[in-house]
Amino acid sequence: MLGRVLPSRYRYLRDLQRDDRGLVYLAFDIAEEREVLIKQLLRGGGEARTRFQREARALSRLRHPGIAQIYDYNLSASQPYLVMEYVPGEPLSQLTPSPAETLAIFANVAEVLSVVHSRGIVHRNLKPSNILVTPLGEVKITDFGLASLDNDRPLRGEKSAYAAPELQGRRSDARSDLYALGVMLYEYLTGELPFRPDFDLKALPLLRLRDRVPSAPAELDVLVAELLAPDPAARPRHSAQVTGVLRACAQHDSDVLIRVRHYPPDEFHEPLPGAWLEPPLVGYDAPLHAVREALGRAREGQAQLLLVRGEAGLGMSKVIEELLAMAQLQGFGWRYGSASQTVRVPLAPLVQALSKCSPDWPLAYDPLRGLLPEPALPLAALPAEEALYVQRQRLFVGWLELMRRCSAELPIMMVIDQLQWCDEASLLLLRHLLANLQQAPLLFIFTIDPHADVSDHDVGDLWRSFPAERIITLNLHPLSLAETQAFLAAGLGDAGVAEQLAPTLHRESGGHPLILEQLVQTMLAEGALRWQGDAWQVVAATPPAITPDLGQALARRLSLFSPEARELLALAAVIGPTFPYAVLHRVVSYPEELLLDEVRGLVQAGLLAEDAAASDCLTLPSRTLARFVISQLSKRRLRSYHRRALAAWQAVEGTEAERLLSHAEGAEDWEAVIRYASLAAERALGRTAMQSASQHLASALAACRQIDVPVAQRGELLLRRLQLLQRLGRWEEYQAGHAELSALIDRLPAEQVLAYWAEVGQQAWNEGEYGRAREAFDRVLAGSSPPSAVRVRALCGLSAVCSVSGQPQEALDLVQQALTEAHAVGDPVALFDAYVQRFNTRDIDERYEVSRQEIESALQYARESRDPALMAMALDSLATLELRTGDFAAAVQTLTRAVQHATQSGFRSIEGFARANFGYALISLGRLAQAREELERAHAIGEALGNHRLSTYALAFKLVECYFANDPEGVLRASQGLTERHRAASPGFYALALAVKSQALLALDKPEAGLEAASQAFATVPTQSMDTIITAVRAAHILALAANDRHDEAIAQAELAGVEIRRQAEQLADPLLRRRFLAVYYNRVVLDYLQRQGR
Repeated sequence: MLGRVLPSRYRYLRDLQRDDRGLVYLAFDIAEEREVLIKQLLRGGGEARTRFQREARALSRLRHPGIAQIYDYNLSASQPYLVMEYVPGEPLSQLTPSPAETLAIFANVAEVLSVVHSRGIVHRNLKPSNILVTPLGEVKITDFGLASLDNDRPLRGEKSAYAAPELQGRRSDARSDLYALGVMLYEYLTGELPFRPDFDLKALPLLRLRDRVPSAPAELDVLVAELLAPDPAARPRHSAQVTGVLRACAQHDSDVLIRVRHYPPDEFHEPLPGAWLEPPLVGYDAPLHAVREALGRAREGQAQLLLVRGEAGLGMSKVIEELLAMAQLQGFGWRYGSASQTVRVPLAPLVQALSKCSPDWPLAYDPLRGLLPEPALPLAALPAEEALYVQRQRLFVGWLELMRRCSAELPIMMVIDQLQWCDEASLLLLRHLLANLQQAPLLFIFTIDPHADVSDHDVGDLWRSFPAERIITLNLHPLSLAETQAFLAAGLGDAGVAEQLAPTLHRESGGHPLILEQLVQTMLAEGALRWQGDAWQVVAATPPAITPDLGQALARRLSLFSPEARELLALAAVIGPTFPYAVLHRVVSYPEELLLDEVRGLVQAGLLAEDAAASDCLTLPSRTLARFVISQLSKRRLRSYHRRALAAWQAVEGTEAERLLSHAEGAEDWEAVIRYASLAAERALGRTAMQSASQHLASALAACRQIDVPVAQRGELLLRRLQLLQRLGRWEEYQAGHAELSALIDRLPAEQVLAYWAEVGQQAWNEGEYGRAREAFDRVLAGSSPPSAVRVRALCGLSAVCSVSGQPQEALDLVQQALTEAHAVGDPVALFDAYVQRFNTRDIDERYEVSRQEIESALQYARESRDPALMAMALDSLATLELRTGDFAAAVQTLTRAVQHATQSGFRSIEGFARANFGYALISLGRLAQAREELERAHAIGEALGNHRLSTYALAFKLVECYFANDPEGVLRASQGLTERHRAASPGFYALALAVKSQALLALDKPEAGLEAASQAFATVPTQSMDTIITAVRAAHILALAANDRHDEAIAQAELAGVEIRRQAEQLADPLLRRRFLAVYYNRVVLDYLQRQGR
């Protein structure tokens, strides 16, 4: 887009090397009248630019005749370039030197390395192709950037043959270069490599040099063996030791062109002055060492997870660059995806990672066909003929298989940046991958801003099933004073001035790397820091532009740019984070030439960058800068910018609905908000991302309140959202939406009115108002003709009302009618609901086997449907049957499967109830620690969803677990979370929780408080509650009365409870079931008390 970078002082001559990532060409330096080599990076991700920057840093500090020199560079341009010494000659890899020439060449190499290593630099990529021999016999080392023009696949073949073994897992030092020197010596003296690239160095002793070349001097044989030692500690410590041996062995025949040179100290020149280079990462040696070890374990097939936590400005992008370079060095492929705060497209971060695929990640991979887009296109609509849950299952299975296949060929590092902004579908898929790829050569890296305001999803739930010992956390922190000094010394290349500036800059910046860099850049731009003579000079006694706040530092930096550039940056921040140049062109009114000039200026300043994945796109490298720029805009200007951005994006074919929605909301274009929010909700449903779909529908409804829209349109949106909220268990939002729908009832079309009354009935049932529920369901049946899905829902609801109202036959008749109509309608959810309701109409009496047959029918249907949500609900119903009959071992097995299916389904409320039941079953088997974990997760899900019924359910069982663990204090601590909203959501389980609390108080010798809690429980428990709950509350009340010496009342209650329990038990024909029933319903508590009282 911006064309070839060729500074005006250079005249292009010819290309020397070119590929899709960069080019190397010969040019003539007009000012210095010499030929130069220009290396230009055209494209490349973070690791390519990092390697380029590393080469510039190294070469600017190495001015030596044995090294190809750097004359000029620009690292902040969109296409960074280096201007270097042109060395005519051939790489050693294309030569066949004699043994004498070989010794001379490597004596020169060792001499140069001694100088390189004395400056603390390790080449790390030494190999024959990086050693040039000129026609005059001079030897020069090149490429200090880890093959900066290679593609982004890990280097193989030649590089891996010369790489020291410690480069695969530990920090490198000078001895790593000496190992490579030893490999090359052995190869050029014997004609063969000493080891295969994939060979275990410790598996077999090295075949010594003199075994292959008997005429080799003994001292050379010893030297080569030492250089090739697998353990760095066994190698020579300094290059000078190697130089001496090779110089002594080199023969000086007249036929040998190459001579060993000795470079006096004055030929080692000072670094290239007067430039700020991007400093390396400082202050994280220990955690990065842990990451290196994790990479080693991942390579062996034990997947690892790295969590990088840090707020804006602490160097997150630099950490990622370092990690990607580390992955490259250790032979890993890498995939990078980033989530956006403003534009949350389903699966976008993972698709972004996939879009950088090499041929071993085929987009046409069969299991994903039709489910994933081409890289440059938005997510396509899913096939209409497939059920959503079938598509989702195919997506999960396909992606999982793809990851397994690719990581089997090459270890993979997958980075998901800004995890807190991930969409729901991405989080569900990531959780699935983490749970199922634990035995694969993978390193997952998630970056998280702990200070971001995120309430949509519990990202911490992603790795709950991942082994804790394989999780590494790297917490970013401000730099210390010493680290600040090291940071400045690396950026300026001058430790003295860094020591002078560090105290002031550290104090004012708080050690934030971003602020430090902005302050130094501003000082350079304002002339407060200058290169004078042969050193940096701080011109002002107190450097200007130093401010203690990041915003002030950024504002001062931006004030140095033109008004047009600042407006351009603000527009880019609104449009972004990544966008085509054509979109930016549409939102500005500048002439083309002015626009290009301003873009170039911002790119060169590092405030804009060319996107590595698409050459016609721009991106904002710093999210912090983007947020700051937007925060400085007035509300009116921001609205105007969003309107311009919306119009520009609408003109781009294939723009995602989520992006258009973001700009429509910012522009307050309410009609566009309704349109794009509805489309975004459909796309979210296509990935079964129910929470996201609900949020999009909420946006559409909020827009409806701003303008006049047809009542039918608003009613349809409300009904769709209410159905989602019910499935999600978000009852407070459900009630608010229901009230809004009630206000429209007189103006809704007939079909929506019936759906409304079905919702009324469901809400009344949830609240225990069975008379109101019956009335609402009767309205639906009276106003509709069979068959229809809404009638099936009403029939099932009415059957449930009859079941709790003592009308079992009516309940059975209604559910049978529901099954008949569900089959006629062909609605899978309606049919399943009918199956489950038919099971729920059965009691645990002589028809126990019939009840099991009913739920087995529902299970069979769920299996055929392949819907994990239906499977989870069916298994949960089966577990309920097993729990009610005391078969806890079977219930644990059933609920283990139910939790797995619920997790896969993405319906968090289903998962929460399954986990709560799982916890209850585990309590009954005495597995209390595991029960506590499951109940805490269930309670967390309920709280996150606002599902108070679920949180009450889980909290009650959590109290039971503490009680059985002989932890009455724990019971009281947990009971502090009980509130009125829990009582309103589930009075039965609220009463159970109070009953357990009363027993804890009795155990702590607080009888009066125990009786108060037990009496409150006894007064609260509904008569239609589960028998288990009623009996437990009665038992607690009896024991509390007895503890307070109110024995007459206790005896009366116990006799009533005992009669009721025996009556229920006698209805069970199976003796085993009867015994289980008596145990689980706490009969011993009551009977023991009666026995003690002589009754």
